[in-house]
Amino acid sequence: MSSLEDLTENLPISLLRLWSHKYPEFKSDEGNINGLGRRLPGGAWNYHAGIVPTFCQSMKVWGLDVDDIYAPVNFRNEHWIAMWILISKKHIIVWDSIISHIRAAELDVVMEPFVTMVPYLLVECAGSDEERVQHTLEPYTYERVTVGVPQR
Repeated sequence: MSSLEDLTENLPISLLRLWSHKYPEFKSDEGNINGLGRRLPGGAWNYHAGIVPTFCQSMKVWGLDVDDIYAPVNFRNEHWIAMWILISKKHIIVWDSIISHIRAAELDVVMEPFVTMVPYLLVECAGSDEERVQHTLEPYTYERVTVGVPQR
């Protein structure tokens, strides 16, 4: 049995900012008839495969070797939230220490790149048809946890 550390990945802030910044290009790219072939932000495959960042390569593939991804997300350069991407559940949990700082509609906008691009990346970068059928292009769901998160 694998340890929790073996099944998790932590994403750097630079990747998350890039994904948020490049999401409009991704969203406007129609891809092919199967919904694939859209333009992902540069380096996305390398993160998926655990090749980067080079200073801490995991060499673990999301969805195969990695079940959970933890990442900090910045809101308007003024507030941080944390997200936990549960690949097998196709769901993201958001922790926010100041819930009143981000309205629900604003959080929808913040989360849209991640709920859309993570499942797409898993399908697009799958190494085989057997791996590809384990994932879907359907956006992930997400929830903001409001109970048990210390508030400031």
